[in-house]
Amino acid sequence: MAVRPQWASLPGHVRHAIADRLGGPVTDVADQTGGFTPGVAARLRLGVGAPTRHVFVKAVQAGHPLAAAYRHEAAVAARLPAATPAPGLLWAAEVDGWLVLCFAAIAGRHPDLTPRSPDVRLVVDAVAAAGPVLTPSPAREVPTSAEARGRWLHGWQAMAAAGGDLDEARPYGIDVLAQWKPCGSMTPTGKPSCMGTCAPTTC
Repeated sequence: MAVRPQWASLPGHVRHAIADRLGGPVTDVADQTGGFTPGVAARLRLGVGAPTRHVFVKAVQAGHPLAAAYRHEAAVAARLPAATPAPGLLWAAEVDGWLVLCFAAIAGRHPDLTPRSPDVRLVVDAVAAAGPVLTPSPAREVPTSAEARGRWLHGWQAMAAAGGDLDEARPYGIDVLAQWKPCGSMTPTGKPSCMGTCAPTTC
C-alpha cells in the first residue's frame, strides 16, 4: 500500500486552481488513504447549504514517474460508455505542474470480500455487468490485457507445471484456477478470456 499525501499538502495555488475549475469552494475534504500510488486522492464536497455536490479528485506531480499511468487512466476513462458501471471522468488537466483527474463521486463503502459475505456476489455481478458494455473495447488504441499483462498473468499454470507440493493450496481451488486459460486467450465464441482479481482499493 502507498502512503498518500493529503489534500492539504497540495500547494495552495494548486488547490485554488482546482476549486476554480470545479466552480465552487471546497467546503469539506475526505482524504482517501488506500491504494497503490503515492498521489493525492480525496473526496471533495463543493458549495455550502443546499444543494451541494461531491467529486473525487486524484493528483500527482506532472513529472512524477507514475504520471504516465495517470494520463493513461484518463485517456481510457474518457472513452468509457455512459452505461459503464463505474464513476465517470468529469475532466482531466494539468494544473500548475500537477496532473489532476476529477471523477464523479458515488456514495458507498469498501466491500467486505471475506468468504460468504453478501458483498462478494454484488462485486461479481458488477464486474459481470461491465463485460457486455466494454466488449468490444471502447479504447481501441489501448493495448489489450494480453499485450500489456499477458506474460504476467499465468501464475497458476506455472505453479501447476512446476509440480511440487500443492496440497495446501488445493482446498482453495488451485486445480480449478490452473485450468483457466492465460489472459487474452480466445474462447470458442471468439470472446476474450481473462481471469484477474478484485481488490477494494483506490489506485
